[in-house]
Amino acid sequence: MDDKKWISASDVGLIVFCPRAWALKQLDYEPDNQWEIDAGNEFHRTAGLKELERNSAIQKKRIRNRRFIHLLVILTVIVLLCLISLALRITIK
Repeated sequence: MDDKKWISASDVGLIVFCPRAWALKQLDYEPDNQWEIDAGNEFHRTAGLKELERNSAIQKKRIRNRRFIHLLVILTVIVLLCLISLALRITIK
């Protein structure tokens, strides 16, 4: 059998992000400041959630604005059709 070691997709991502972190992972290195790493991960997780919420609110606002514009367009078309109908009735009489 082949003695070649396979590199997973997550390893490729780690290599691209930080080759040193990948190398330390291969050596099963345990950092002394794991609590700082955990705190940083938690900070980034909550910041990411806040960004998702903000983007969700922006998306909802855009959807509301589009619906309002569609309603205005429909109402405009209805008013124009009524005016055309009225104008045709006046000219036919």
